[in-house]
Amino acid sequence: MKRLQAMLLGAVFLVCSAVAQAWPTEPIRLIVPYTLAGTTDVQARALASGLSRDSGWKVIVENRPGSAGSVGLDVLAKAKPDGNTLAIGQTSNLVIQQAMDLLRPFDAAKAFTPIALLSRQPVVLVVRTGTHASLNELLAAARSGDLPLVMASASNGSVGHLAGELLMKRTGLRLSHIPYTGAAPALSALVSGHVDFAFPTVQSALPLIRAGRLRALAVSSEDRLPQLPQAPTLTEAGFPGLVLHDWKLLIATAGLPTPIQQTLRQRVLQVQKSTAWAEASPQQATAAMTQPDLYRFLDAERQYWRRQVREVFPGSR
Repeated sequence: MKRLQAMLLGAVFLVCSAVAQAWPTEPIRLIVPYTLAGTTDVQARALASGLSRDSGWKVIVENRPGSAGSVGLDVLAKAKPDGNTLAIGQTSNLVIQQAMDLLRPFDAAKAFTPIALLSRQPVVLVVRTGTHASLNELLAAARSGDLPLVMASASNGSVGHLAGELLMKRTGLRLSHIPYTGAAPALSALVSGHVDFAFPTVQSALPLIRAGRLRALAVSSEDRLPQLPQAPTLTEAGFPGLVLHDWKLLIATAGLPTPIQQTLRQRVLQVQKSTAWAEASPQQATAAMTQPDLYRFLDAERQYWRRQVREVFPGSR
């Protein structure tokens, strides 16, 4: 019996090894569920370039924006679990929108296999240069005005959206929220004066801050950021515990064979050690995670964001 078990295990190992060695059997589609030139798109292209360079794979980036990322991720959810279709998911479309009960064609907790954590960064409260000099000034203007502050965000259910809602909830102020189709159009609306403030990721906002077009009033990290030392944390600004991060994950369709998962994860980690990746994802170092680590990370994030969503929208599940 033991000999038979050993033979069966050996056969399984050989089959799994053969599966991993045969993959990929065709060009890999890497779906970006947002528009061109956003931070997700930039990271996706850096990843595709790195995988092509280091592994010799042909990786084609495909932008499929719409419905706050749901259109692109639905393509992945319906794809064969063969590793030839991948996507980049993030806090909003993998966790927050589900907690908000937004109608989507897939269950994010069951439809995907997490492969690797690509980045994790805070959001930053920004206003147009020449308007408010501090968070207190912004809130004072909101209290004295007849109309609510208008906030732009990259999408409904984004980290930036929840950051603004939580801030207004804790101050008792009203908020008018305008969701755009990505960070770029949201920041364009802010620079043009169509909205009062936004909570983009640091990577999205930094070029406009350095160009003098936007001013950073606060960051959602635990500590001040070296690239924005003048901006206090939200905790320092009087909102303890308001620590929020936007993260991005490389994901595959649920049911992807374990050997392919392992091969893909190893190759991604190799890319993340490169200079080119560091330039595409500045100040976003992430620790390598095993498959169990990734599932624990996602479970913790779902619980955390469920609490935040309930605070803002009490009727949510």
